[in-house]
Amino acid sequence: MFLYLGISIVWFVGILKLKYWKIATQLNILFMLTLGVGRLFSMLVDGVPSNGYIFGVVAELVLGAFSVYQLKRYNLKNSVQ
Repeated sequence: MFLYLGISIVWFVGILKLKYWKIATQLNILFMLTLGVGRLFSMLVDGVPSNGYIFGVVAELVLGAFSVYQLKRYNLKNSVQ
C-alpha cells in the first residue's frame, strides 16, 4: 500500500514541478504497463474475469501507452530546441 502512495506522491510532484515531470512519467509507464501486462497474464492463466477487471486492464494499458507518447513528445520537443 505504501508503495502505491509513494508512487502517487512522485506523480503529484511531477505535476507541480516541471523538473520532476520526466521521472514521474517514466514511473507511470513502468507502473501502468506492468500492472496491465500482469493482469493480461492473469487473464490467460485464470480465464476471463469480470467487466470491472477488464476495464482496469484497458485503462492501465491506455494510460501506460499515453505516457509513452507523452515522453516521446517531450524528448522530441527538447531535442529540437
